[in-house]
Amino acid sequence: MVSARLLPKNAEILRGRLHRNARHFFMLKYMIIKFLRRFYQSKSYKIVYKWREKTLSNLARVVNVFIKFMPRNYRWQWSKSDLAHFPEGTIGKDLFNFLEKNNFDILPFLETHDVYHIILGYKPTLLDEARLYFFLLGNGKRSLEVLATVWTSLWVLPDCWLDLYAHFKQGKAAPTISHLNFKHLLHEKTLNFVSPTFSTQNTEGVDQYKVVRFFLI
Repeated sequence: MVSARLLPKNAEILRGRLHRNARHFFMLKYMIIKFLRRFYQSKSYKIVYKWREKTLSNLARVVNVFIKFMPRNYRWQWSKSDLAHFPEGTIGKDLFNFLEKNNFDILPFLETHDVYHIILGYKPTLLDEARLYFFLLGNGKRSLEVLATVWTSLWVLPDCWLDLYAHFKQGKAAPTISHLNFKHLLHEKTLNFVSPTFSTQNTEGVDQYKVVRFFLI
């Protein structure tokens, strides 16, 4: 048995170790934060920017190859000019305004993707694209497009993991929209699908990139 006299001494030793470990932990945390701040301001981080854009651009090209082999019945029958004739306030008209504002064209077989931008409020930037896919993953969408983008974002955006996880939790808590077929809902009012639950506060992070979308057109 351990002597009762040794317990206070052991407790003191344990407290001393805990204090040292806590001090070492906070010192390590401070050094990591200091390193990251310097790294974000360095030229190396700009190189990482370009590397990320190039990586996601190549992913976009791969997706485009698979898209060409998809059945034609998956494609919408509406062109961008057709969307311009939809009444104001409808999903079709707001989709046209979104495409026109960003100088985009309709992506074959990925038309619903832009509708998600309208309903959820995500911008067509690289970081917001990743946020959108994490939201959709949390919302129950398990397509190859979503899984591939989420997996790629995890290793090209390691400094954004906490932010992306927050949007994943938003998608999990929001009403399910991944099952909706917006191809047949273009005449519906956009406000009918935009609820406070979907409001995404897209804070301007350290890295806001332009999405390399033209590879898909």
